[in-house]
Amino acid sequence: MSRFAYTGVQQTGLSLSPCCDAVEKAMRLAGCKSVERVEQASACVAFTGTTGNSLGLRLLGALLAPASWIPVRLTVKVEENSGTGELVIRTVAEENFGFGSLIGVEKKFRAHCELLEKQLAEAIRLNLERAARTARST
Repeated sequence: MSRFAYTGVQQTGLSLSPCCDAVEKAMRLAGCKSVERVEQASACVAFTGTTGNSLGLRLLGALLAPASWIPVRLTVKVEENSGTGELVIRTVAEENFGFGSLIGVEKKFRAHCELLEKQLAEAIRLNLERAARTARST
């Protein structure tokens, strides 16, 4: 269970396949070691991945460890908007520290989660633009 999460939403007119490719590339770029893809319905796909080094963070201490070691769970859900037919992409970055106190480092954790969500959303947007240009040129 996470203590906090940062979310974002964007829409695209692309089909599901190039959209999913764009999301997966963006998650790997964000530092996810592995990306799990779960098909939930005909036009709904969820991606999850984690970043950070939880063991290293606990051994060295959150005050001394670099922000890139902060464990964060990234989730992206791609689903069809029934009203417009476009795809809606929801991004979530939530802390994944698990048990223990965040006293003294919560601000560092929040800032890193927020930054990761913004970077993930921007990477997805750029990948979608690239995919749209490719689709138009073919």
